[in-house]
Amino acid sequence: MRGALRTLVLGLPLALAGVEPRLPSHWERDGCVVIEMESLGPAPGWVLERDLAGFSGDGFCRDAGGSEVVARFVVLTPGRWRMALRNRHEHPDATLENDCFTSVDGSTPIKTFSSQRGAWTWATRLEDGAGFHEPLYDFDPGVHELRLRGRSAGFRIDRIRFVREGASDASAPESLLLPTLPATLARAAVDGRPGPVLAAAAKLAEDPEAVAAAAAIDERIAGIRATLATLRDAHPDAAADVLAHLAAQCRPVALAKELAAQAAEWAATPAARRAAKARAAVDAIAPIARRLAANGVDARVPATAAAHRQDLTRILATARAIAEALPGSSADVRARTLCAAIGLTFP
Repeated sequence: MRGALRTLVLGLPLALAGVEPRLPSHWERDGCVVIEMESLGPAPGWVLERDLAGFSGDGFCRDAGGSEVVARFVVLTPGRWRMALRNRHEHPDATLENDCFTSVDGSTPIKTFSSQRGAWTWATRLEDGAGFHEPLYDFDPGVHELRLRGRSAGFRIDRIRFVREGASDASAPESLLLPTLPATLARAAVDGRPGPVLAAAAKLAEDPEAVAAAAAIDERIAGIRATLATLRDAHPDAAADVLAHLAAQCRPVALAKELAAQAAEWAATPAARRAAKARAAVDAIAPIARRLAANGVDARVPATAAAHRQDLTRILATARAIAEALPGSSADVRARTLCAAIGLTFP
């Protein structure tokens, strides 16, 4: 059946395909990913302001017809994660000027709102046609994506936070690879990548601040590598893929070649290739399954099943192939979850 699984693959992760999508800007630290809203811009329709005290970073963003902004971030530890927006709205009616749209990993955009007004708050909930929901997501290790766009003029967002269940999120700094840099290195910080900073620091061996910053970056990278090494058994493809992203972040220094070679070695193992194919297969059916679920399709209802037979058949065949090839894997769990949402079950 692994041959059947192979025919379902429409794409491969970075480490296997040799393709470099836009690099992730934020990386998990101790079960937390923190994103300053202003770091995703400038973007049309989001106004950077500083007139309401209590914000973090360089300011906050007010929706004035907010266009879509995208955050790509790396999760290193699997589990259930909660999203929250540090937000504020001032309208006397707490149900107005209080929301935006969010989409995580390609999910249908959903109203994301807060009912607390007049103060900065992390209160965040989701609302769709089925009612209210908590913003909880099951993340595997790897690169994830948040898309956010405006819905209510006047809604203000300071920070975005993803926290793994059981982790502490108290006053976590923004989840960047780079530490606070001295003035001598600040100009080398291109898109938050450590590589150019390390290259600049190598030329400033007599500058103690530059040396200390480089040491902090090296320590951060070493910690990520150690974490990925422990993930290889359960998530071989994700570990290789994230390591390849880390290598791209470290160019042009020699460390980038070392990391890229290690990522290629990890990705070439049979276990990583099987896992990557299964993950790509799930990624291919996920948008179809989510669309059916959003439209209320239930495979247990004969009329519904008949109207969507082709899509349901494809989803079920993919899920069964994954279950047979890699039972109990993260791809198997994801596929079964997608099936359950539309009434598809199998042993």
